[in-house]
Amino acid sequence: MQRISRLAEILKILHQKTSAFLNELEQHFKVSKRTIQRDIKTLREAGFPLKKIKMATIRWTKIYSKIVSFILMSLS
Repeated sequence: MQRISRLAEILKILHQKTSAFLNELEQHFKVSKRTIQRDIKTLREAGFPLKKIKMATIRWTKIYSKIVSFILMSLS
């Protein structure tokens, strides 16, 4: 899977669930923990409100829900 597709899919997962464990994302995409960490960093730098809660959970604020819906529809 190309990185841009993985980033969009991570957003889609977080949009649906609001939070995810890093190891869930690793297993889902069959990539390393470090790869997921870099992807999360990239999404944060792009302005998505992702927060690390506890040690291995990523959560995001629902405020951007409509924006992400638009982005995901555009990428489809």
